[in-house]
Amino acid sequence: MALGASVLLAACGGGHDGAGRRVDCAALPARFPHGSDVARERYPTHTVTATVFWIGEAADADDNFISNAETAWDDHAVRTFGGVDSTRQRRTFTPRHNTFYAALPAAEFDDGLIRGARAASPWAGEHPGEGQSLFKGRWIAVRHRDRTAYVQWVDVGPCSERDYAYVFGTAEPENTFDIRAGIDLSPDAAAYLRLDGSGTVRWRFVDAGDVPAGGPWRDYPAVDRATHWAP
Repeated sequence: MALGASVLLAACGGGHDGAGRRVDCAALPARFPHGSDVARERYPTHTVTATVFWIGEAADADDNFISNAETAWDDHAVRTFGGVDSTRQRRTFTPRHNTFYAALPAAEFDDGLIRGARAASPWAGEHPGEGQSLFKGRWIAVRHRDRTAYVQWVDVGPCSERDYAYVFGTAEPENTFDIRAGIDLSPDAAAYLRLDGSGTVRWRFVDAGDVPAGGPWRDYPAVDRATHWAP
């Protein structure tokens, strides 16, 4: 399991193998793009199943008893956001960053940088400074039927965390658990898309300059690129 990647909804197929042994997600081999998995364009379009998660989601049977109080880049995700991103609790605080966010199964850190992770991404030529992420905060366009939302990448999941061939290439998601989701969306993003719990979406990365200025994804400050580890 990647450092802080608590949103992994299925913990690699329930967290155990067929014999009931615990599966160490971080020990699984990475899928890097190669050959037919490499797209001609910088940001390929993916058609996958989306599910919903939120910052501060409690651990229960619906999320395989995995808490989302932390995220892959932030050990204090609830505090950073301002509170738990649920309909009831959102009435008690003002979000501190964008409420349109997502999780994708490509980890960057696991007690240090994961070898080859950044090199597999379309931003391999960029060099973030100390305490900065290359992946976190990237913009993603997500389309469901006739609506398009713009979200920012804040966590790793669902289920897999080293599926670079899918996230950065053209391969299908490696997740085979349950409905085989390939992306998790925040409640606000799902509501905007009129996505009821889960559904088929098309998504692709977009550059910040291509994100429309007038949408609800601009109502709050953008997600930053900083990592927030526990002291």
